[in-house]
Amino acid sequence: QILCKGADASVFAKLAPSENTETVLDHLRIFATQGLRTLCLGSRDVSEQEWENWQKIHHEACISTVNRDEKLADAYEKIEENFKLLGITAVEDKLQDGVPETIARLMQAAIKVWVLTGDKEETAINIGYSCQLLTAQMEEPFIVKGYEKDEVKNSLEEFFETMISKLRERNILKEGEDVPDGRIDSSGFEPEPRNGGTDCVDGQA
Repeated sequence: QILCKGADASVFAKLAPSENTETVLDHLRIFATQGLRTLCLGSRDVSEQEWENWQKIHHEACISTVNRDEKLADAYEKIEENFKLLGITAVEDKLQDGVPETIARLMQAAIKVWVLTGDKEETAINIGYSCQLLTAQMEEPFIVKGYEKDEVKNSLEEFFETMISKLRERNILKEGEDVPDGRIDSSGFEPEPRNGGTDCVDGQA
């Protein structure tokens, strides 16, 4: 028997076509919005003959001196398929002491704070609030939806136009006035202008 565990996106891709994941996805969304870290579990029965055949393929990949990594990946794909979904786990991963206060103080000092995470979107947003990277006084989090450079660029440009409209509605930016090229922080410091290119990578890219 083969057992596997991992994120829902990776495990679901290895499940048998007959597996129904709708109920599990509902539970995953609920757990994610609670800030819990989730894992999916799967299993598959393998006959002795199939295992022996796969071991030969795996051994040949292991001793290969050409494209070894690619051959190993192909070998694993041959055996990691048609899994049965056993269930999911959800655990609370508490922040270390002092993390929210530290992040809040860094942001008060106009220091830019970025968090790189492989969590689900809902989990990442929940943790963002718990560590005070996001606060109730901020605008709603803006989610970049896109996997190609042009998709990401268009998404960011759309968000930029939305923010410009809100600034004008609040008379922070006058009609006809443009935002200067480059970032300006609260002290009025203006760094060197950047080019218009922005690359974003998410966990599935």
